[in-house]
Amino acid sequence: MDEENGKQFREYLEKIKWYPWHGNTYKALTYLERFDDEVHLTENGYEHLGRFRKHVADFAAYIRNNEPLIINYGERCRNGEIYTSSFAESTINEVVARRFCKKQQMQWTKKGAHSMLSARTKVLNGELGDCFRKWYPNIKIEKNYNEAA
Repeated sequence: MDEENGKQFREYLEKIKWYPWHGNTYKALTYLERFDDEVHLTENGYEHLGRFRKHVADFAAYIRNNEPLIINYGERCRNGEIYTSSFAESTINEVVARRFCKKQQMQWTKKGAHSMLSARTKVLNGELGDCFRKWYPNIKIEKNYNEAA
C-alpha cells in the first residue's frame, strides 16, 4: 500500500471512529461499508489486505450486534455525566496485578482471579442471590447483599 493510500485510510478510519463515539451507529455502518468497498477496489500489493478487511467486517458486525447498547459518549461528556470507566479499571488492574505478584503472600491463579471478579460483579449487579436461589431454591437470604457493595 502506498503512503498516500495509507494516509487516506487512516483519516477515514478516524472519521468512522467518531460516529460510534457519538452514538451514530447508522453513519458508522454506512461509512464502514463504503470504506470496505474502497479498500477492496484499491489495487495494491499490501499482503495483509484480506486480514485488514476482515477486521473492518468484524468492527461492523460488532456495531450491528451492539447497536442498542452503544452509548453516546459525546453527549454524556457535554452533560457532565460519567462516560469512562478508566478509574474502576485501573483500580481492578492494580488489585489483580498485586495478587499475581510472586512476592505476595497469597497469589491468585488466572482461574481464581476470574472467579473472584465474576462473583464480585454479580454482587455489584445484585445477581448473586439469584444464583444461589437457582442452586438452593429454599435458601433464605436475610441480608440485602446490595448494601455491601
